[in-house]
Amino acid sequence: MVRPRYFLLPAAVSACVACTSAEKSAAPDPAKRETAAAETVVAVDPVSGKTLSQEMAEAETKMKILKPRLRTFGKWVRSNPVPTFSELLRTSPVLELESLPIKKGPYNYKHDGTFVVMKYADVKEVLDNPTVFTVRNYREKMKSSIGSYMLSFDGTDYNAKEKPWMRRMMPREDMPMIRSMVRELVKEAIEETRYVGTDLNGRAFGRLELVNQVARKVPIRLTGRYFGFPGPNEKKMYEWSRATQDEYFHNVLNDAHVHAAAVTAGKEMHAYLKELIKEKQRRPGGDDVLSRMVREGVSELVKPATEEDDRLRLNIIGTLVGGVETTQAAVVQSLAQLFARPEQLELARQAALKDDVETVARYTWEALRFQPINPYVVRYAERDFKLKNGATITKGAHVLVATHAAMLDPDVFANPGKFDVNRDQDLFFHLGYGYHRCLGDYVGLVQVPEIVMAILKLPNVRPAAGADGNIEFRTKLKTENGLFVEKSTSFPERYDVEFDVSERDERALQIANPAYAYEDYLQDYDRKVFRQCLAGLDIDDPKLSARVVLKNLKIHKLNMVNFENRHLLYCRMNAKYQSCMAKKKVNVLLGDKRHAEAHLACKKEKGGELTPTEDAFYEHVMFGRELKADRLSMDQAKRPSGSEYEFEDHMKFYDRYTYRECLMNPAGISSFPNERDMLLYARLNIDFRLCMGLPVIAHKVTKGRKGADRDTQYEKCKDGVYNKKTSMKHGALSETEKYFYETVILGRSRPLPERR
Repeated sequence: MVRPRYFLLPAAVSACVACTSAEKSAAPDPAKRETAAAETVVAVDPVSGKTLSQEMAEAETKMKILKPRLRTFGKWVRSNPVPTFSELLRTSPVLELESLPIKKGPYNYKHDGTFVVMKYADVKEVLDNPTVFTVRNYREKMKSSIGSYMLSFDGTDYNAKEKPWMRRMMPREDMPMIRSMVRELVKEAIEETRYVGTDLNGRAFGRLELVNQVARKVPIRLTGRYFGFPGPNEKKMYEWSRATQDEYFHNVLNDAHVHAAAVTAGKEMHAYLKELIKEKQRRPGGDDVLSRMVREGVSELVKPATEEDDRLRLNIIGTLVGGVETTQAAVVQSLAQLFARPEQLELARQAALKDDVETVARYTWEALRFQPINPYVVRYAERDFKLKNGATITKGAHVLVATHAAMLDPDVFANPGKFDVNRDQDLFFHLGYGYHRCLGDYVGLVQVPEIVMAILKLPNVRPAAGADGNIEFRTKLKTENGLFVEKSTSFPERYDVEFDVSERDERALQIANPAYAYEDYLQDYDRKVFRQCLAGLDIDDPKLSARVVLKNLKIHKLNMVNFENRHLLYCRMNAKYQSCMAKKKVNVLLGDKRHAEAHLACKKEKGGELTPTEDAFYEHVMFGRELKADRLSMDQAKRPSGSEYEFEDHMKFYDRYTYRECLMNPAGISSFPNERDMLLYARLNIDFRLCMGLPVIAHKVTKGRKGADRDTQYEKCKDGVYNKKTSMKHGALSETEKYFYETVILGRSRPLPERR
């Protein structure tokens, strides 16, 4: 879905805690229609009922220490950028704001004030003067994590020598080869991760999570195959990519945790590449980019500061840093914009079915103009500078160079609010500009439209129902010291699509989430034992005690660092096995050295025996042993007979993190004595649960705010709740989720959802 979440009017009108948190206030539904011509509409906040101009005027009267204008601008750009920039282009094309609240850090420097530059001519003027408007804001970040990378040194030999050298390593002549690779990789990714299931009407459907299953996976694999930098594994490549992208280009405020992650990523990449380069030097025949770099040597590069392969490592690291997150954002956000425009979507789909990638590319880049990868790039003013329009940018100011606004400038883009695939695409800023034109622009020009085309070929592809059909720009809600915190992210984190399939996939077993494959094989576990185990209760003596609470706090901390996968599997083991492990006092989740020995003994104890399938998954997840298909059987791939747990067959795409956190609450045992109800409730979107509930400890079944009856509160929450922090609605249930919630928990009679 598109990100705009405000009403649009003509200008003339102007866990543990997941189960115990209070409701967020509701708000009127946001406008759903497509943005009209940008110069003729303004946005209205659905809560305050005010326009951007009105809120900015009010901000002028507030204490400067609160940075009200800066906060107001940020909120509006995040929630509704097109009308926001369109209005500012008319009224304040160079907008002066308070200083960014940058925290002190190892790369701190003096700064004073913030300017937003929006007109196309002004944007180009700033970017054409890189020695005045520098990239100081991320130069030191790069140096402290990976080293002196060329793109952070404008006007030096680093940039003058190394960028053209790298261009030669990946020439335009490679484009046909890159296209062939991308087509193969995207087909492979879709086949590996698509889920084919049956809806409540008995009709087969397909489903994909685009961000992680396709749009990140393809560029990571291309980095390995074409650039010659495969990394130790795909998970580590994703971690490196994300950590460095967040630090260099989005950590303007100097968050220490983000910086630390980038430093760690830099050290790990350099260590890995040292060994990889040695291997390529021993076997110099490869045709990937790194192999070409190794054969060419460093003679043409800047004199190495430390080791001979220092410049090789730095430049190949740059291909990962710049190639993954930007690609996935371009794919996901362009598709979301097309899905919001049915007529344009159909034309793009017809072009895709004809393999007309040039036409698909035009639709892709024009769609991205309405929701580009970044709304602006950040520069630092080294001295006072007077723009040709007469405005003066003062020394020490940060400049938000709003390339998104520039692509809405009516002086350059006629009728900018209209979707027009015939625009001159050389005017776009999607791939950077000037000194900071993307090094891999040829790769991006091929890769992004190819991935989009592959998705458009899926029959009747559309956003998934409910909250998963909106782009999620937040990480999972984590808890610190028992409180909920919500972290917005720079790039999309999740976006699910569904599509039609002519018949049920031939594979007998469908895996909804490959990271939790055991959930589909092991469906006949004891749900009461499972729930008590996740709640931290002793299987032999399930009493709530201080010891249980302390145990849960420890488990909660582990859950925050992604140990939930282990616990969700462990709690599926039978009660006798769990009791045996508890008596041996083995810490299952912390890598206890006695774990393997205890597991071997307990799995053979009479009554606690594990099946070959349970044992295979347990040893794979807990001990990292190879998962051999010949040990797996579908004998346990059957949930309890009857319809009691039917929702488990149709609600397979829930967030495992918040699911485990919710079930971890021991108070839920008494509040939800029925395992079925609690296991269903815990699968629902966290934002819906936050809306629904006061602490479960206060209710036999979670009720609404201030004790409102469940039915009344459900009506307020089921279609999503407006979040003031993100200026968007979150938590809408799909029709399938509504069906099960109403029939199972509310006891209503409800017809099956209509086919989509």
